Order: sequence, then structure tokens, then C-alpha cells
Amino acid sequence: MAKKRVKRENIFNIPNFLTLIRVLAAVAMFPLIMGGMPLKIVAFIFIAVALTDAFDGYAARKLNQRTDFGKTFDPIADRIFMALVVLALLMKYHMYAIFFIMTREIITAPALIFLRKGDVRFEVKFIGKLTTFLQSVALPAVLLDLGIFSTILVFAAGISGVLAGITYFKDSIDWAGKRRERKRQVRKSAPQTSSLNRQ
Repeated sequence: MAKKRVKRENIFNIPNFLTLIRVLAAVAMFPLIMGGMPLKIVAFIFIAVALTDAFDGYAARKLNQRTDFGKTFDPIADRIFMALVVLALLMKYHMYAIFFIMTREIITAPALIFLRKGDVRFEVKFIGKLTTFLQSVALPAVLLDLGIFSTILVFAAGISGVLAGITYFKDSIDWAGKRRERKRQVRKSAPQTSSLNRQ
């Protein structure tokens, strides 16, 4: 039986570098926030780093540097960046209101654990992009203390996150069902193939 060739792709490109910046920034910001960095500075750094999410997608399309690795790495980087910053703010300043911003991550966590061994890639949907945008706007608004505007954005991000999480969870269940069906079809065809080989 011939081995299936694995297609190699160049992951060392500008879009993936921009995505990597978000992960490195999250790791750097966590101790800085815990060390008492002023919230206004945190807000502006957060905005600057969050903008790389728009630029990496644009660069991937413009430079024709889209990769399967990038499609997988990008949403993971978004979640790492958001989760570490929010966790640091919760631990340092007890800003429990911003926890509502993370509804998507909370809902999708079980699905990510369930599908961790599968080669899963879901198409990015509008509700997911909207949630990421609202999260990126709501958190700085809270840090800059923009009053009722902050509250509205937090609730908008939370509601959008719930809808995005449900959509992702549904896609995960559908993928798992299709995977079981493929395995069932393979098992059914296996005996037929063996009998043909013996003949």
C-alpha cells in the first residue's frame, strides 16, 4: 500500500509572524499586569496587539501566504492572548465583569478538549469574527472606564460569544458524527476488500 504524501507548506511567513506576536505579547503582558502596569497603558497595548489579528488576515490574502497552519494557529493565538490578559486582570484587579467577555471560550472549551486529537478545521464564520472584534473593543473600553459604553460592549461581546460558542459546538458535534460515519463505512468495506484479495 502506497504511503500518502504529506503536503509541506512554508509556515515562516508574515501572517504567521503577526499571529505569533499575539502569543508572545500575552505571555509578556501577564507579569506586567500582575506587576501593576497602569490600566490605560494595558488598554493601548492591547489595542495595538489586537490589530495584528486584522493585519495577519489581510497579509495572508494580499501576499498569497495562506496556510493550513495559519488557519489553525490564528484562532488559538486569539484565545491565548485574550485568556491570559483577562486572567491577569481578574487576579490583579478582580474585574469580574470582564469575565462575561469570555463566554465563547468558556462554551467551546469542552469541544476543544473533545476534539484535541482530531485534525479539525472549521471555516471562520461571521459570528466568530464579530465576537473577536467585540472582545477586542470591549476590554479596552472597560480598562479606559468609558462608563455605560463599556457596559454595552461587554454585554454585546458576551451575547455574541454565546452565539459563536453554540455555533462552534454544533459544528464540532456535526464533525464528530461525520467522523464516526466515515469509520463505520471503512469497517464495512474492510471485509469485502479482504475477501477480494484472497480470491
